[in-house]
Amino acid sequence: MLNLEVVVEYRDFGNTDLRCSAVGFGTWEMGTTQYGEIDTQDAVRAVQMAIDHGIILFDTAEVYGPCTSEELLQKGLGDRRKDVVVVTKVGFYFSR
Repeated sequence: MLNLEVVVEYRDFGNTDLRCSAVGFGTWEMGTTQYGEIDTQDAVRAVQMAIDHGIILFDTAEVYGPCTSEELLQKGLGDRRKDVVVVTKVGFYFSR
């Protein structure tokens, strides 16, 4: 296993009192099989490792799966949900 030292910068999130990592974790790939099958346990571990290394900004959307990435993100966050910022987009299914 790699042992890398990671330095993460943090920023204010817009005009809120939230702080988030300057680099976010995009979950689109977790919700699609477009590039191959996704192992659920690997996806959950990836989320947990990101948090362990200081990434606290996660991006998702209803169309990633649909909803698959949000479900996997929920599993990965577990009781650490309160420690991260989750951003999302809506509209694709909303407009139907």
